[in-house]
Amino acid sequence: MLKKITKTLQTSALALAVASAAVLPQLAQADAYPERPVSMVVSYSPGGATDFQARIVTMLAGNEDYLGQPMVILNKPGAGGKVGWDFFASKAKKNGYELAAYNVPHFIAQSIVLKPNTTSIIWSQLLTGG
Repeated sequence: MLKKITKTLQTSALALAVASAAVLPQLAQADAYPERPVSMVVSYSPGGATDFQARIVTMLAGNEDYLGQPMVILNKPGAGGKVGWDFFASKAKKNGYELAAYNVPHFIAQSIVLKPNTTSIIWSQLLTGG
């Protein structure tokens, strides 16, 4: 029984060591992000509730304790948020340096109004990066 427990512990330790060796280089690489300012697309006019919340987040994220890089707000108002969301879904670079702040109730309303195929294409592009 003791040999079986010892063998299990040895196997677990070996698996943990292999997993750690595979993960450590990725963790070291993750420390480099972000190396430059990050932009955040806000689909509404400056001064609105969504813009205000995004500005609070970007002020905090720029602190050394969080990202340590400034965040820039890009307001893209129009069509109840659709202009900004379409910009983010179709034109934003998928490199982690362009993020989006979005108002959830408007997002739900747009998914009801848009044709089902359009909504699924947008979600597919966002989830797959394509």
